[in-house]
Order: sequence, then C-alpha cells, then structure tokens
Amino acid sequence: AHPLPAQINEDALATWFQAQNQPLEALHGPYIISGAWWQKQVERAYYYAVLAGGETLWLYYDRARAQWMWQGNIF
Repeated sequence: AHPLPAQINEDALATWFQAQNQPLEALHGPYIISGAWWQKQVERAYYYAVLAGGETLWLYYDRARAQWMWQGNIF
C-alpha cells in the first residue's frame, strides 16, 4: 500500500483527485474492516474510487494512523 498525503480527509478526497487532474467520478464505501488479527487492533474503511477516465482505485482509510492509503488498482 502507498500513502496519500496526510492532510486528506474523506471530504477533501475529491478535491485532492481534482488537483491531480484525475477527477473523482464516484466513491463507493466505506466497507469497514476491524479486528485484532494482527498484533494490534486494526480499523480500516475501504473504498472504491472511480475516476472520470474510468480507472478504479482501491483505497482505505486507516483510522489508527489517520492516514489514507492506496492499496491498488481494480481492473
């Protein structure tokens, strides 16, 4: 996974994509995953971000770190 800039919150996500010249067309989620199956408690909100060009990204927000992460692309 790759981190997105730390200052982004869910409300600012569309603005950030717009600034990257990749307008956000739709955001699907959140799909909440939580538990302690690793060594510590994990709570993530997963999303599918559909960009105007048709590309779909798999993102999550790690609540413990207060950080957006790009998990990968969906083909």
